[in-house]
Amino acid sequence: MTESSPEEWRSRKTAYVESLRKKTEVGPLRVSCADKLHNARAILADYETEGERLWQRFNVKSKSEQLWYYEELADAFTERSEALGDAGLRRLARQLAVTVSAIRRHQPGP
Repeated sequence: MTESSPEEWRSRKTAYVESLRKKTEVGPLRVSCADKLHNARAILADYETEGERLWQRFNVKSKSEQLWYYEELADAFTERSEALGDAGLRRLARQLAVTVSAIRRHQPGP
């Protein structure tokens, strides 16, 4: 995949989040949320060892942009879990939100 501009990246991510907000099938939402939760947990673990260098691995190398995306995902999954009344999706969405919050608060070691 070729690198995209930050504007193209944000547009693509916004479109993806908006598509999640329209989904009505719980199964695909759970799979997507579990995948994003796994990614967020890996980011948090790597942030501890790599520090701020971590953000350089992404196409858009901005911590704030990556956090924006994961926070939007957590919000979308939470909204869908409530609308669909699915406790499993709600648990995954809550774990994603907690992990993203931990990334935001984390102060990597020297």
